[in-house]
Amino acid sequence: MLRESAKPHSELALFLKFLRRRVAPEVRVLGSYARVPSRFGKRVTQEELAEAIGVSREWYAMLEAAGTTRTSTGLVDRLADALAVTPEERARLFQLALPELGGAQLRDDSIAVLEAFSRLRSLSKRLWTATSIENVLSTTSEHIADWFGSAVLVSSSRRRECGVWESQAVDEKQGWNIVSNVIRETADLLSTSESIDAAHLYPQLVNAGDVGSHELHPLVVQREMHKIYDRRRLAGFTFVKARVRSRTGLIAGFGVWHEVGHSYSVCDRAALGALAELASFALS
Repeated sequence: MLRESAKPHSELALFLKFLRRRVAPEVRVLGSYARVPSRFGKRVTQEELAEAIGVSREWYAMLEAAGTTRTSTGLVDRLADALAVTPEERARLFQLALPELGGAQLRDDSIAVLEAFSRLRSLSKRLWTATSIENVLSTTSEHIADWFGSAVLVSSSRRRECGVWESQAVDEKQGWNIVSNVIRETADLLSTSESIDAAHLYPQLVNAGDVGSHELHPLVVQREMHKIYDRRRLAGFTFVKARVRSRTGLIAGFGVWHEVGHSYSVCDRAALGALAELASFALS
């Protein structure tokens, strides 16, 4: 613990040492920098971190020793990426490294954006090693579920052929809740494959990563859903979906459901679209 009288630059030096020593020895990348294979399994050194952010070892050693070396926002940003910090740690690192920012506080949506970037980086690394379509969809679904922690259902859907879809909830518990049952019941009541496709594909959405809502469903789908709500005496649900494409034309998608009254922020929609687009890149 730091004494209250500790100077900001001293705290920065201690904070940097803590962050560097916390990095797992087995990591293979520091931000966008690939570690030398001979370093795998060994603690990250000052020299490695300096090379990862584009400065000399002497310069970084001075920063970690006293925290008095002059920095810039770009350099601190690269340092935060290399150290794989959390959004809160990134904000603290900026405050310590750039004291001229004074008491400026990040807005709540700024923290959300930083968290989104963190999730995108994590998903990118996992998709790099994905070996199947199912792996891409399930991995992305897990990240979406982490982002939408209050969702009653998060699922991925894969189009096998015209009007034939295969859906998978993120976990077994979600697969048995009332939302999942209503979704299945809606699909069973739709009489044509075109209607089932329309419920998933959203013809109005052109690009991978585009996000839609229930208002984009064809009227026949909306009517059937309201009939089910009335029969089950439910107020209904609110949801968003994002679709996925591969270069071979495969169509898939992700859905996020909440209870009525939930609203999706701009950041929520952007995060869902970005995660879906990463899945599209992985399938291309």
